[in-house]
Amino acid sequence: MTAANGVYAFQAKLSAEVSGSLGAGRRTMLQLPTAGGKTAIALSIARLYLAAGLRVWFLCHRRELVAQACARCEAEGVAYGVIQAGKRGDAAAAMQIGSVDTLAHRWESFEAPDLIVWDEAHRMASASWTRLAKRFPLARHLGL
Repeated sequence: MTAANGVYAFQAKLSAEVSGSLGAGRRTMLQLPTAGGKTAIALSIARLYLAAGLRVWFLCHRRELVAQACARCEAEGVAYGVIQAGKRGDAAAAMQIGSVDTLAHRWESFEAPDLIVWDEAHRMASASWTRLAKRFPLARHLGL
């Protein structure tokens, strides 16, 4: 059975737990197997931030993952901008989906996020990801 917001009941429970964890601290990691619904959970949390008038970045390391996140937002009616080489997105959108590599060079063109979702967060050990994360010490960080 799916919940009203398009996620399964276990995902809604995890979403609430992760939201609580983000409220208690700045950094949280969500680990689920492939196709477990990490993007759905992250998007449900992002909606809470967006509803409160806050800014969210959903960052990926590959074009295919950016495209998947964009498709999910479109399917659920969430407005977003795209930060990716060769794309001109809406820089004023509260939700930005983008490439870490592109954002590493364009971050000054955007308002600071309140929440950064890091897809494939095991890549956080790389220098470029770490540098980007350190630029936003006041943001909440959710690793997937």
